[in-house]
Amino acid sequence: MRKIIILTIMVLIAISSISAFGQKEDNNLDKVTGVPGVYGTEPHTYVCIVTEEGKIYYVHPDDQKKVRDLDRYKFTFTVRFIEGAPVSLDATFHKDGTVRVISWKKEK
Repeated sequence: MRKIIILTIMVLIAISSISAFGQKEDNNLDKVTGVPGVYGTEPHTYVCIVTEEGKIYYVHPDDQKKVRDLDRYKFTFTVRFIEGAPVSLDATFHKDGTVRVISWKKEK
């Protein structure tokens, strides 16, 4: 009986440790409130988020299509900042960072 209880406890500990490592929690997300806009001239346009404080965040190319149509409205974006070299060709469009857009909510 004692062996069964010890074995059961060991199995429960093993399962809980596996599930703890299996969960992927993303703590690197930030909120940015601003107006998305399309800047530049065709065919070299860039999608950026401009905040009321004047910060300009360049939207990663993989996310530009979904943000492009939100032009002229104020949103709160859930973003992940991209570290390293900027992706855009024009330095004015990534002066405050490059972001990946996860989700957004329209401001009232």
